[in-house]
Amino acid sequence: MMMMMMMMSWQVSWVGSKSGMASALTPPRSATGVSPAPPSAVMTETVAPWSLEGSGVFCPKEWAATYRSVSSAAIGEYECEVEGRVPASLRGTLFRCSPAKFERGGKRYKHVLDGDGFVFGLELSGEGARYRGRFVETEYYLEEEAAGAVRYRNTFGTQRDGGAMANALDVKLKNVANTNCVHYADSLWALWEGGRPYALDPKTLEVRHDAVGLEWTEGETPGVTLGAGGWLDRLAGVGEAHTAHPHVAGDRLVTLTWAQNPLLGDLRLKFREFELETRESAAVVDYAVPDCALAPHDFAVTPAHYAFVENRLTFDVVPFIAGAKCPGETLVHDLGAPARLHVVDRSGRGDHFALDLGAFFCIHVGFALQTEDTLRVYSSGWDLNDARYFPDDVDLHPFLGSWGGDAPDFDLVPPALLFETVIDLKHRRLLSHASLDPRVNVEHPKTNPDLEGAADAPFCYSTASNVIGDSSAPVGWATFDLSQRRFSDFYWAPPSVFCEELVVVPKSPPSPGDASPPAEADDRAGVWLLGLMHDIAGERTSLAVLDGADLRAGPVCRVHLPAPIAFGLHGTFVPAEDSD
Repeated sequence: MMMMMMMMSWQVSWVGSKSGMASALTPPRSATGVSPAPPSAVMTETVAPWSLEGSGVFCPKEWAATYRSVSSAAIGEYECEVEGRVPASLRGTLFRCSPAKFERGGKRYKHVLDGDGFVFGLELSGEGARYRGRFVETEYYLEEEAAGAVRYRNTFGTQRDGGAMANALDVKLKNVANTNCVHYADSLWALWEGGRPYALDPKTLEVRHDAVGLEWTEGETPGVTLGAGGWLDRLAGVGEAHTAHPHVAGDRLVTLTWAQNPLLGDLRLKFREFELETRESAAVVDYAVPDCALAPHDFAVTPAHYAFVENRLTFDVVPFIAGAKCPGETLVHDLGAPARLHVVDRSGRGDHFALDLGAFFCIHVGFALQTEDTLRVYSSGWDLNDARYFPDDVDLHPFLGSWGGDAPDFDLVPPALLFETVIDLKHRRLLSHASLDPRVNVEHPKTNPDLEGAADAPFCYSTASNVIGDSSAPVGWATFDLSQRRFSDFYWAPPSVFCEELVVVPKSPPSPGDASPPAEADDRAGVWLLGLMHDIAGERTSLAVLDGADLRAGPVCRVHLPAPIAFGLHGTFVPAEDSD
């Protein structure tokens, strides 16, 4: 009864993501256009214990506050307060990358994804935690800091004052280095998918100008090719853009670069693999996607394949060239064109194929599992058949109408759902593509990284927003049992707290004195889950460490950062032995 009274009082002063929550109780059509079957009794019993806390109720003003520029207190190196105790077996550094400066010259950037990149590292050990944070000091950032004004055009809407006349014919975009980071070849690489990666010193987070490791074709205008990296590209000053989502696959780092070829009308992709130990180039696979406006945001790796989803959008270059709009503002969903799953032969023999998925927009490819005959891809995405957000009577729909401005507006953002796509590899046909539960709004699906590409994995972990099929801010985390095909566990944060993407860390053997029980040899849930919690009322950001075997129990410890951090995107954990 007390919980019900508290919930009713929150709903008086707070608002949900939509004015009519009752309509969200009816599951939307699936991405294949077929209404999903009613939830099973097992599923209903699973969701019921968390139904009140998973209602999607949050305060939009508090959500917007997660996108405030970081203060000077977040820059530097500090010892952190720890609530509870860091498991002694969890030894290493969590690195996170995010947009963290959202204004210049007293003017707010037009879109949060145009924010300047900020990286912090949180070194964890049995003795405690130590923090260091710094903006990624690209040449763009340093010039604009000195000028106190926007000097470059951005991807999602921010550009120089003066309107079209001040921006026309300038196609060079600012590299904000704000999306992700990966540790490779003694450097931490800050990544943004529209340009080059920046190498940072992992200890100081300063930009390294002499680092080696990752490879790409450099160009003044990245993301364009006229001659596959040859003399014509050098003459024109164009080159490759680097993915913000590389993957560690066994003993290799797998990266992706891309460039649009306007002469041939296709998107040129290059998958590169590097040996983690020797740092030598191990494989290069070229792949072309005809008539593709948007490079893949993410991809999965199995022992035999790369897999990514081609989202079907159109791009109007004229307003961009004319200086009236930034590239992201001209992107439009083509609702009449099906998304495509591309399965690329990792061996380089060219045995590739693509399959239509229906009306679907993929946000993140989480991971893939593969047997000899079957490929299963797990992703988060939007059901473009959901008429609440994508009207039936239109064929084109603005991309940034889905989310833009000071913070994502969940009256406009469709619910992100967990999708499973199953492919018959032998006959190259689609067996199924559907949301695994249209009631649960999740994002950033992950599994134990040691099991990515394997024949099987037990669990998928993600952020969670609600269990009513609506769209709302992320306020918890979820576990999906892949064998039972149901959400089996949730953790919901207290009011005024928002939760970021989880970084999944396989458990190592415990150190002496570690209170956490060791993972048994057959315990495939032997992972730590690391996620940031943004407490707006308490004005602090904390790292939560959760046990993957008991998500509902909540954090085993919280590490309180020295100052609030803006809501971030992605990150990586580097075990101590890899960074020594």
